[in-house]
Amino acid sequence: MSRTLDLVGEAVRGLRARPLRSALCAGGIALGMAAMVAVVAIPATTRQALLNQLGQDGNLLTVSSGNTIDNQPAPLPSQSPAMLRRIPGVQQLSPVAYQSGWIARRTPFVPVADTNGLAVIAVSADLTATLDLHVTHGAFLDAATSRYPAVVLGSGAARALGMSTAGPNRLVTLSTADGRRTVVATVLGILADAPLAPELDSAVLIGDRAAHTRLDAGGGPSRIYLRADPDKVGPVHALLAATTSPEDPGAVQVGRPSDLLAARLTAQNALNDLAFGLGAVALLVGGVGVANAMVVSVLERRSEIGLRRALGAGRGFVGGLILIESTLLCLSGALAGGIAGLAVTWVAAMSQAVAVQVPLLPVGLGLAASVLVGLIAGLYPALRAAQLAPAAALRIAG
Repeated sequence: MSRTLDLVGEAVRGLRARPLRSALCAGGIALGMAAMVAVVAIPATTRQALLNQLGQDGNLLTVSSGNTIDNQPAPLPSQSPAMLRRIPGVQQLSPVAYQSGWIARRTPFVPVADTNGLAVIAVSADLTATLDLHVTHGAFLDAATSRYPAVVLGSGAARALGMSTAGPNRLVTLSTADGRRTVVATVLGILADAPLAPELDSAVLIGDRAAHTRLDAGGGPSRIYLRADPDKVGPVHALLAATTSPEDPGAVQVGRPSDLLAARLTAQNALNDLAFGLGAVALLVGGVGVANAMVVSVLERRSEIGLRRALGAGRGFVGGLILIESTLLCLSGALAGGIAGLAVTWVAAMSQAVAVQVPLLPVGLGLAASVLVGLIAGLYPALRAAQLAPAAALRIAG
């Protein structure tokens, strides 16, 4: 035990004698370890938030009927919302209607060709509850404001219009494609990204009553979002098409947005595996740097090694000294890299307002791999140092 402690103490003193080289060698290992921790922990944190969202939104269903010949959302029967509400298990329902032929512009002076394809959608005040939408600035439409020319911008629409705030002095021009009819609307609020309804991100939302009186909206909704009892999602899903359009249920498309999020999660896992592999390669490259530094260290310390051998140090002591030095380099670099990776993960989690998730198994494997890399990297230099003959070592020392 005392011999091992002596070796560790000598190894630490040897590393402290060359601080810059030791720091650079450990830095290569730290970079690889930080990459491994970050590419595992950050996706795990995001994945947990996504899984929580999947659990909350697994009962969200959508009903639509595809697009028309001119690539506009086709309307559903006007009686569809009332009929769908009668299905046992439907808890919430919100229809929306694309206003075909209407576009949104910052001012009437913006050419129609530069509208960025912002759709105008008539919505009801209960859409936020059905889709769990969040307003980043201002407020959403309510029973009162839905009657007046007021709009809420999707996140992408707000960026396209160059607006980051809402208020009485924030105005948007709604007009027909030919520019003959124009309605100036006040921007009440701006929505956060809606992953379950991305079509709303690039849209301008207006109250259904204002759309009827100001935009002459008519006909049925273009899409219906609904929440079902979590225990009755399957039976509700099976009845939606026939209930929405009894005459032509085949034309009705029933979707489940959470399935799309699950597919994204699967793709994300594949990309995470690739990123983890890149982190492993970075760790290996750091190990090569450690091996190179230890070889140079042996060449520079031949006189020291010669004196140790001449004073009675065995081959095992000299070889173990070099081996422990390389292992300490890799271990210290791995610990520093692990802390850096956790710090990056914490910052990423705070920016998304989610709890930090750190998979212990991959992190533990990374630490074990760093020790293994240190042993492998120091093996050849250790053997080379141990094979120095005492007589040759004395000549070098002299």
